Amino acid sequence: GFTNEVAVKSSRWYPGALHGAPTETPLATTNQVATVSEGNLVAPFDASLLVTTNKVLTVAPVANNFKPALVIKFGQVKGTFTHPDNANAITKWAGVLLQDHDSGAGSFMGPSLSGDIQIAPPAP
Repeated sequence: GFTNEVAVKSSRWYPGALHGAPTETPLATTNQVATVSEGNLVAPFDASLLVTTNKVLTVAPVANNFKPALVIKFGQVKGTFTHPDNANAITKWAGVLLQDHDSGAGSFMGPSLSGDIQIAPPAP
């Protein structure tokens, strides 16, 4: 039989800024935190984000030079960071924002293991 289960989240994408709602942000919570883990990282790190109507920005201080970008038409987020456990190599990552869940997720490839990026509102 099967021994593994996978949880899947999905969400429709409504790019409000492109459809006559220029002041509507893509996520309900504009302050978000990106948690970067796995992918040969010795320890996870967080990056504070600000989601605006058409972009995702990092908030100082910027951990490991984490740089996000938003493709508003598709809800795709992508960017780079310096991998602290791989000689500070520039590492690319990509993912999506999930409007129905007020969050996002992505992945990257470390030297030998894949990594995970979770975007969510900060813990209360």
